[in-house]
Parts: sequence; structure tokens; C-alpha cells
Amino acid sequence: MIRKLSLLYVKELKDNRSSVVREYLAKSINPDEEKKILQTLRNRYSDMLEDDINFSSDQSEELREKISQEDVRAYPDIYKDEELNLSETKAFLLKLSEIFDWKIYESDFIKSKEDKKIQEKIVEDDAKLTLLWISGYSLRKICDFAIKMRNPKSGDTGFLNRVSKYNDEVPNITWDTITINAVMNRLQKLRFVLGRYFLKVTQELTKSGLAPQNDWYKFLEYGTDSNLRIWLQQNGYSRESSEYIEEHKGELIIEEFDGWKLTNLIQSVDDIDVVNETKEVRINVPEIFLS
Repeated sequence: MIRKLSLLYVKELKDNRSSVVREYLAKSINPDEEKKILQTLRNRYSDMLEDDINFSSDQSEELREKISQEDVRAYPDIYKDEELNLSETKAFLLKLSEIFDWKIYESDFIKSKEDKKIQEKIVEDDAKLTLLWISGYSLRKICDFAIKMRNPKSGDTGFLNRVSKYNDEVPNITWDTITINAVMNRLQKLRFVLGRYFLKVTQELTKSGLAPQNDWYKFLEYGTDSNLRIWLQQNGYSRESSEYIEEHKGELIIEEFDGWKLTNLIQSVDDIDVVNETKEVRINVPEIFLS
């Protein structure tokens, strides 16, 4: 909270605008002191004072330096040798952790008070979950994977639960249910936290003339690296329905010179969610259907 208020205050000084934060701090900071604060920041960061209140200028500066030094030139490939690219994804997340100083700015996210081994296992778990999500695995398959991983008899019960040592079932709640809840909670956190940082990386790479072809910010937002499924979601279909449509694209999708079109067969498929969503999508964007 202190950090967020500080960033808001700096932005208000930079834009010479007064709102709640600046007005409150004016009780203790006079106009001359404000000028000194702003001048000090401009001297330190030149014309590169950060506009986005989600980031401090030191974080943005460090990212630009890593891009110029070729330490960060692109996102990793999702697959390597036909398998999910866990090693490079973990290394990439660890690099972001250093660049953006997560031990300070995202201390709860990476549990910075724990020892280094636990922190690295948390990042490894996040890398696995992120890869499953952005490569398009359904929520059901992701939960099945986690349940298998966390099997109390033969698996790693600490997966997605590296800090808490409580691994027993509780009354009326099965271990599978606990695991599904852990997946959903962490996935929500990943989309919220990593989404901000992936967006920043994409923006800075684009400014440097290195617009990523495999934009992990977009993949994280839509839960897939498939251009077709992203297009379907952008036009109103859910992630699950877009997966179904892609699986049956031979019957449901026609590719024309101006892009994809949905055939009329989509109105009578054996998935009630797809049928119901199609009614709404047809009203909002009729041009994506064959006439």
C-alpha cells in the first residue's frame, strides 16, 4: 500500500495534478520540498519517469537495460522437443523476479521470507501451471494433472503448497477438492500478477522494435497460444467453447481470404454451451458467420 501510494504521489507531482494523495501529504510536505523531490527523480531517471503506477522507475529502467543488453529479447518457446519448455520458462520467471525485484515488490507472491530452495520450487510450480494454461489445456485437464502430481501416496504433496505443511484431508472436503481449489486460486493469482509483468515486457520489447511473435501476455489473458481460439474468444466465445470449436474446426470453420468464418453447423453441435453462446455471438458479430 505504501508503495502504491508513493507511486501515485510521484505521478501527481510529475503531471502537476492534485488529488487525494497529494493533498493529504501536503500537510507534511511543502511546495518547495515537492520541487526538490521531483527534481531529484528527474535527475535520477532523466525523461524516463514511469507513468504506470504499477511499476516504479527503477523497475522499468532495469527492464530496459536488460533488453538493451540482450538478456531479454523475447519470451521463451512454449514447447521444446515437443514437450512443455519447463526449464526455460522457470529461468525466464526467475529472471523477471530479479529484474522487477519481486523479493521486495511481490514478496508474498514468491514467499521471499522462505529459504531460496522453497522460493525456487514456488517458481517452478508457477512455471508448470503457466505453461499448462497458455498452451491451452482445459481447466479439467490442469486439475487432473495437479491431482496426479499431489497424490499423497506417490506424488509431491507440496505442489502449489510449498509453505503450508498441512496435507491431510479435512471433514467433508476431499484431497482432490483441496487440490482443485489450490489450482484455481493460484491460477487466478498468476493471471493477475504475471499478467502485469508480461504486459510490461511486451510493451518494452515493442518499443525497442522487438514486438514478440509469441506474446505471453496475450496467451495468459486468453489461456491459449492458438490464434483461432484467441479470435473466437475476442468475438465472444468462452475459453472452453473456443477449445471445442477448434477441435471440430474441420466442420465448423471455413478460412476465407478475409479471415475465418463459422459455418451454420455450429448451431446444432452437441455442446449446449457452444449453442447458447453462438446465439449471442451471432447477434453481436454476425459478420463472422457464413451467410
